[in-house]
Amino acid sequence: MESKIHAAINNLNTPNTEDPTPRFILPFSGAITTRISQFLRNKTGFDFGYTPGRKSSQFLSTHKDKLPPCPKGVYRIPCGTCPATYIGQTKRDLKTRLKEHARDIRNKKDSSAVSQHIVKNPSHQIDFDNAYIFHPEPKGYDRKFMEGLFINAEKFAMNANDGMQINSIWSSSLLPLLQSN
Repeated sequence: MESKIHAAINNLNTPNTEDPTPRFILPFSGAITTRISQFLRNKTGFDFGYTPGRKSSQFLSTHKDKLPPCPKGVYRIPCGTCPATYIGQTKRDLKTRLKEHARDIRNKKDSSAVSQHIVKNPSHQIDFDNAYIFHPEPKGYDRKFMEGLFINAEKFAMNANDGMQINSIWSSSLLPLLQSN
């Protein structure tokens, strides 16, 4: 007994003696395409098939515009009342980081040096409007190294810690090179 697969293969190999009906492919445009193909099928005896038309997704772009990369680096936040300055580093947008500092002040968080400065000096105001990235640096390790270097060089740093521990030999050698740029 022959299996269905063998029968199908054998049928493929036997030549078809019937003349195939000519087939035309039309782009499908709804009910009007169906009516036209039925009319032509009755008049000509040809067979008709359809291809789908272009979809709206083929006309529209699915890609989002890329945002310009946010500057990464070491930033400075001055106190508006005294000469104290906070030095930090960020890989994110500076506005986002400043909002976090402002939230820490509102919540009086002990983990934030900026917030601790306000808790110790309630009459002081942090000058967020004059905060800026003064040393752009995309690489994480280099950013942390520079942060530690600049914290150690700041005379009135409000930072709670010194950042990355840097040997004083490096600080005295590198700072003049960085400040000359």
